[in-house]
Amino acid sequence: GNVNNQYFSNIEITNSSTGIYFLTSSNNTFLGFKINITSAEAIKFEGNSYGNLVRDSLTREGATNKEGTLMKGGASVIINNTYLNVSLDNVQVKYTGACGDGTCILNVKQYLDVYVNYSNSTAVNGSNITISNVDSALIFTNLTNFSGMITRQNITDCIYDNRSIVRISYNNHTIIVSKLGYIPISRKVNISKYTNEYFTLFEEPVVVNLISPANGSSFNNSLINFSCD
Repeated sequence: GNVNNQYFSNIEITNSSTGIYFLTSSNNTFLGFKINITSAEAIKFEGNSYGNLVRDSLTREGATNKEGTLMKGGASVIINNTYLNVSLDNVQVKYTGACGDGTCILNVKQYLDVYVNYSNSTAVNGSNITISNVDSALIFTNLTNFSGMITRQNITDCIYDNRSIVRISYNNHTIIVSKLGYIPISRKVNISKYTNEYFTLFEEPVVVNLISPANGSSFNNSLINFSCD
């Protein structure tokens, strides 16, 4: 307990009663963990444990009816932590103890990469990318760089919140790609794991409005001058 502001990486855990046990521990980072146990929870949060990040890791819970992640609350306890690019294989997220209203929260996020090119396969610099979640809340807007990409985004897949008990999903997300002179693209994407989306822009067709001669005009052996915009 009381481990704070530490960094741990590339550890495999097997044959343990609990994979990672956060007991009154905050602001720690766990990177590249592989947790494969069959007797208890893969990850357990207890006491005031918040601001912890588990990233690029695999949790596999083999026993039936066991909690992959367990949040054990108590009076005046705050538990609020994040999984980023963590595979939750055959696991459940559960609460126990006196989790107060909105005090036991697990944020589950996934990586999103976006690449945009033209129909000739060259990268598009300066195309506008907007991303919104299932509630139509705007979560990202920016331009692609010279490589046709945006900075990798950490997108909220879902939140486990003891107020609702159930998983609150933020999918599907909507990605819109646009650039002046090209047909915009809108796509719904389920970002529940690492996602890499490719878009190809095509030029808008040229539209010509005929001003004269009037539609339906008839001419015979005449030189006709057309006016259009």
